[in-house]
Amino acid sequence: MSFIFGNFKSIFNIFQLNLLIFIQKFLYKKKIVIFYYPKNRLVKNNISFISDHFLNQKNFFIFYGATTTINLKNFFFIKQSYLKFIFNIDLFISNNICNKFSLKSKKIYIHHDIYDTPLAEKKKEKELKLSFSKYDFIIVASKKSAKVFVNLFKNTIIKPKILVFKYLKINFIKKRLLKNKLKRDYILIAPTNYLSFPKFTMQKKLFKLIDRLLKNNYKVIYRPHPSNFNDKPIVNLKSSFEYNNNFIFDNNPEYFNSYKKSKFLITDLSGTAYTYAITTGRPVIFFNHNDKYLKKFNYHELNYFIDRDKIGWKFKNVSKIINFLKKNNKYKNEKLLRLKKFKKIFYDVKKFDLNYLLKHD
Repeated sequence: MSFIFGNFKSIFNIFQLNLLIFIQKFLYKKKIVIFYYPKNRLVKNNISFISDHFLNQKNFFIFYGATTTINLKNFFFIKQSYLKFIFNIDLFISNNICNKFSLKSKKIYIHHDIYDTPLAEKKKEKELKLSFSKYDFIIVASKKSAKVFVNLFKNTIIKPKILVFKYLKINFIKKRLLKNKLKRDYILIAPTNYLSFPKFTMQKKLFKLIDRLLKNNYKVIYRPHPSNFNDKPIVNLKSSFEYNNNFIFDNNPEYFNSYKKSKFLITDLSGTAYTYAITTGRPVIFFNHNDKYLKKFNYHELNYFIDRDKIGWKFKNVSKIINFLKKNNKYKNEKLLRLKKFKKIFYDVKKFDLNYLLKHD
């Protein structure tokens, strides 16, 4: 979409929205909520569970915005720089960082990871803290999940209030997993964004890992981070294996079929590790070839790394992963029981409440 057309479309939608908001707020006495998506690549990954969760909010008028087009009721193309021209919004919500907001709205960030996964490289944390400090609330999925934000704002006077609400994706994923159950005979490989954590990424080991798994007659689903779907290294990796019948490259906006088909997950430090374990009840193999850097970046204090043994196993190289798989065709009951207990901390949490956010500062 051209720059001029994008601006024109945003301006047109702003006029339309302000009229619609006026009617909903002053005639129908509804509270106004916008969910804004600043990253086009991630809109389709996040829109389904958000719109599903807030489908029947009678006292609210909820609409969605991004610089892309989605076939969804109350979804509007709006450039981030034009948000300040939308008036009378009560709650501004995003699950990726925004730097522009609607005026005089309470600003809420819903953390997209279920656990305290590292947010970014250490050298980028100062900039990240500045961006997060513009929000009034940060929503996390458990008290343990809050740790990464508590550390980020340590010794900071002005900071967002951290609230714990049930992870919005949990029930949505569970419902999807129960539909059309599939045979679980694949190994799912889902790394984090390799550009975000160069010291910890398994990107350079992926070819060897996938190649060894396929040669040992394992079926493999490779799902890159959505931010990397079209990156050259990912496309090259896909082309290396795409003619193998036991290999699936998954770049679908939603990951439910990959969750359904897999018997376990292999990752480096992706937030999907805990989402997968908690929603499927299946374990995770962590490729931790660079754990030596954990203390250097103070990541060793995060529950994400402390609790890895509760949901799976850790291995430093491809050979150890292959040897483990050969010797452990059936999962250890002890590991599955431990995982079952661990899951409870994410289910026994109060539901996300828009009214609470309206009433509290």
